[in-house]
Amino acid sequence: MPLDLALLAVGAYAIYISTDWLVKWVANIHTGFISAEYLGWLSGWLMVLPNALLAVYYGWRGQPETVYASQVGDSHVSIPLCIGIFALYHSIIITPFFTTSICILLGATLVHFFAWPFSGDCRVLWVIC
Repeated sequence: MPLDLALLAVGAYAIYISTDWLVKWVANIHTGFISAEYLGWLSGWLMVLPNALLAVYYGWRGQPETVYASQVGDSHVSIPLCIGIFALYHSIIITPFFTTSICILLGATLVHFFAWPFSGDCRVLWVIC
């Protein structure tokens, strides 16, 4: 157990250092797609694309419960964590697109919630509970 905790601490520190370096590097670039102007999009893609590839893989293998568990876990942990840490240091200005985004997320949630009982796979419901 102590070795596992030490490896976890080393990994967490490596992620902290590399993320800090990446943000500072992008913040110093002021033109082009990879620039400070698009830091939000770039960080979102960095968080979403690896998870999306895993979701496609497990969906192809016929393991929908893994796909849903992964998506639910990321939505409940990663995104609010990143927003919360950012909000500790900077005020967040909500754009008009925020309301549209929330409506899209709510709509997708409702579609999934009402589609699950008809999917024939009750294991998916256990992931939410």
